Amino acid sequence: MDILKAGIDWAKAEVFSSKISLLLSLLFFLAAIGFWQLGKTAMAKAFAWPMLVAGVLMIAVAAGLYFANNPRITQFETAYNTDAKTFI
Repeated sequence: MDILKAGIDWAKAEVFSSKISLLLSLLFFLAAIGFWQLGKTAMAKAFAWPMLVAGVLMIAVAAGLYFANNPRITQFETAYNTDAKTFI
């Protein structure tokens, strides 16, 4: 098993999952706006704030995953080519 390929594939999978998490957080924002604008009862309107908070937290997680793992794709190859034994 090629450890470099496994590491790069792992980092690419993390970047992809962060993009999916970002998409999901945008759906939370849209749902919150929908509850706020289209909600007829007080209970429906009360869902807007918790969903906005959940969307913000999900954006923070997605951004953390993206900005932590996107540079690793090139760093893994550089580190492996510099010293393979230390990389492993």
